[in-house]
Formats: sequence, structure tokens, C-alpha cells
Amino acid sequence: MDSDELVSQLHSLGIDVPKGTLRRWASEGLIIGPEPVGRKGKKGRFMSWPSETVGQAAAVYVIRGTYGPKKKIKSLLAVKELVDRFYAIVNEFQEAEDPQVLGKLDKLLVPGQSADGRKGYVYGSSELHPLFVMYIVTLERIRGNKPLFGPITIVFSWNQHLILDEDGKESFKLRYDGVSFKKSNQNVVSRHVGYTPEAFEKLHGRKPTDWEKEREEGKVITFDKHTDWSNVQIDIANQQIIIKDPEKKEFRVINLKKSGFSLVSDSTEIEKNKR
Repeated sequence: MDSDELVSQLHSLGIDVPKGTLRRWASEGLIIGPEPVGRKGKKGRFMSWPSETVGQAAAVYVIRGTYGPKKKIKSLLAVKELVDRFYAIVNEFQEAEDPQVLGKLDKLLVPGQSADGRKGYVYGSSELHPLFVMYIVTLERIRGNKPLFGPITIVFSWNQHLILDEDGKESFKLRYDGVSFKKSNQNVVSRHVGYTPEAFEKLHGRKPTDWEKEREEGKVITFDKHTDWSNVQIDIANQQIIIKDPEKKEFRVINLKKSGFSLVSDSTEIEKNKR
């Protein structure tokens, strides 16, 4: 595409970037630059921008719009390299379908701290992680024809599939199932490794739980940093969780004996409490 087409595509996304700025970003290495190509039936050559430039330019625009136009080029180049490595691993898995390839994604994670102060693992570094998330989110919004702005969760999914060979023999094979979008109050990039419904039922003898439906019906109880633990009792002896509703003054008892899960306690801590 020529410069006018590139500017037009970005404009359709709600982004206005002058041609001169795009050329500067290309010279700085922030986006893929144009290459000279010939036109059939016409003399001479013209500069053509690759289709990938649209997403890259949009990502640079969104990041600078969020963190300021003076965001250091060094950080933008570093996050672009990190994003390229992430997608290279995803593509490598698609070609090889080797589960060990996914371990390379884990190597992109390092101990760090999120913007809200929580410690854990982040992509690249604590500084690069929010830029990485915003870059990925922007690319996937464009590819999925989603609105460019507003918080969203991007989920990269790998699932075990139930496979039948030519002899009718069943086996499981891990495959990449692409990207899905979920509503969120902040931008998140996550990875999911699981089973297709058919593979899950074959392996466990029952259909998988539809957690989204369970949440909508109020059948899921979430414990988080806002939980008032004074209303939660743990009964290890009877393998039960007892939750008090302070408003209704009712109790809900969750029996884990038939769930496949178990409540355990640190025996050392119990001994301390007895003294």
C-alpha cells in the first residue's frame, strides 16, 4: 500500500498520523518501513508499506497517547522486539505443534511488579510489561475488528483436541485455537491451556463446567483482596467452607468431599496455635 492508503487505514481506526511522522517512525525502527516495488504496466517503482505497518503504527500511537509523546524510543524498540518474539513463538508452535515450544513463552516472563504494586511475573520488565500489554491488545483489536479503545482481556488459547487417526484410534493433541476477547476493567493479556469440550468429556467422563454461566447464575463465589474473611469459616475436619451473609444472616455451606478438592492445613501452624 502507498502512504495515502496507510494514512487512510489508520484514519478508519480513529488514528490520524501524518505521512512525515510515519516516515520518521520507520527510520527510527518503530514500524516496518516501505520497500520499493514495481507496478504492473507502469514505469518506475514506488514505495509500498507492508500490511503489518498498520498495527505497529496504531500500537505506537496508542502507547504514546497513553504514556506521553516523549516516551523513550529505547523503550518502544524494546517492547516491539518483545512483541515480535512473543508472536514468533506462537507461530513456531503452530508450525511444529510441539508442546515444549510453549515453554519459550515462559522465558519471556521475569519477576516484577504491576502498576498497582502487586508482585508477580511480568513480560520483559516492570517498565516494559504495560507497554507490551497495550501493544498486544492494540494488534489483536485490529485483527479482530474490535473497537480500538477501552479496557479488554485478550486470551491466547491452546487446547487438547480429541484426534482420530486413520485406524480409528483416539489420541489427544495440543493445538493453538487463536485469540478470544473478554470484558475487563483493565487491559490484560493472558494465556489459556486446556481442553476442548469433547476432549474434556472423553478424559473426565463429564462435560466441562460453563463458568461464565455459573457466575451469571450466582453459583460461583469469588475470594479476593476485598473478601471479609471474618465471614468465612474453614472446617478442615469435615472438608467444608462455611460462608456467612451478614445482610441476610444466612449461611452457605460448601462441601468439598465429592468435589475432587481437599482442604489442608500446615500441621506446624496448628501445633503453634494449640500452645
